[in-house]
Amino acid sequence: MPAQHKLNLFSLCLFLSLIIIAHTSCKKLVDPGTPTNRLSSAMIYSNDSLALQAVNGIYTEIMQSSSPLNGYATWLCGAYSDELDQPVIDDKYEPFLTCSLEADNPMVSEIWGIFYKYIYQTNAVIEGINNWGSKLKQRNQLLGEAHFLRALNYFYLVNLFGDVPLVTSTNYKDNTNIVRTAAEKIYDQMVSDLQKAQQLLSEIYLTNENPFERVRANRFAATALLARVYLYKKDWVAAENAATQVIQNSIYSLETELDQPFLSTSKEAILQFLPAPGSNTSEGATFIPQNGDLPAFSIRDSLLNAFEPGDKRWQWIGKTSYNGIIYYYPLKYKRSAGASYSENYMVLRLAEQFLIRAESRIMQNDLAGATVEINTIRQRAGLAAKAGFNSQAAAMVALEQERRIELFAEWGHRWFDLKRWPAHSPSHLTRADEELSQLKPAWRNKALLWPIPTNELGLNTALIQNNGY
Repeated sequence: MPAQHKLNLFSLCLFLSLIIIAHTSCKKLVDPGTPTNRLSSAMIYSNDSLALQAVNGIYTEIMQSSSPLNGYATWLCGAYSDELDQPVIDDKYEPFLTCSLEADNPMVSEIWGIFYKYIYQTNAVIEGINNWGSKLKQRNQLLGEAHFLRALNYFYLVNLFGDVPLVTSTNYKDNTNIVRTAAEKIYDQMVSDLQKAQQLLSEIYLTNENPFERVRANRFAATALLARVYLYKKDWVAAENAATQVIQNSIYSLETELDQPFLSTSKEAILQFLPAPGSNTSEGATFIPQNGDLPAFSIRDSLLNAFEPGDKRWQWIGKTSYNGIIYYYPLKYKRSAGASYSENYMVLRLAEQFLIRAESRIMQNDLAGATVEINTIRQRAGLAAKAGFNSQAAAMVALEQERRIELFAEWGHRWFDLKRWPAHSPSHLTRADEELSQLKPAWRNKALLWPIPTNELGLNTALIQNNGY
């Protein structure tokens, strides 16, 4: 039986599903529903099979439908930045394309709620295993995965919304009027979670019979995400060290052929998520046009024009003609809806680690070391190596180019980069201001953060709205 189906079979236990739903049925952050009965929790988290199913249930729910961790981060942030457009504007995506979100936007509210649902699930697993799981055979693995998944959710929450409530328990009374926590503290929590995950997780992937499946977090997945978190915290030494730990491990290597990185057997995969049974990725289903239709999202000319001649990463761009007009769309995933299974959903991959190490070295003024990393990515793409850089500014221009092309239409990397990097010119604050003020007439600096949903402000009067909304 394929590993894809075995992982999801765990979630079919109705008894467990009801308990997980009890954890996750909250309509709002402040009231996550009736707390799980202590007897039920003790039953789950003192039983190896049920505890495993509890963790599997989180992965499975993430991948059941489009969500912040299953496609939304890619196409919403791609539309919000300078990557994606729509041939025919869908009303629900128009505020993202124009960076004109309002606090009552239903998709923003949905995304906020889903993140906190997943966080509530991870909190339930962490509490349950710590309280009742001392004799579990896979205690460390399951607890480590929960810490990893909590950090992953908080990473996207804080990069979309800024300061957010830090919820680390399932105590609904404590969470009723919780205030927003400074983003710096959220990052500290991510570091703590990922360091715990590093200590708890094995280097070996928990993946049934198929040794190539990397669909459960292991120690190096925690280390790879930690490298990114350190980068965003501007802890350059720690980011370089964490990325180096991943790069130097013989488990991983860059695929030499660019039709290979996003397959389920990818050697550069550090972590992938399994699609729902009988399907491939949500991104493939969303981006690849069906039956001669227009693509749901097209690649903006500014991104197409950024590709250098001879760049093999053109293989990651599809092309279709509609009424005599050529449209380009992301094609990192080659399988659309209904195609036979061959692709998992890439969460973390080795190429990003080279770029993290490059940026960390630039910021430490190790320009020669950064050149090596940038050239590793360029030469894999069939491009000439850079001779070197005579300044940090020149090196950062090259680094931005490689991140833009290597990581386009992938988990919102471009949007997060634009908003975290300072502008080149003194008349703007960030690269986002610099780039998007020219592209989007409605652009305002407030758009660097999404609004806190109106319904959440009504439910929790301790929450304060982001500036400008």
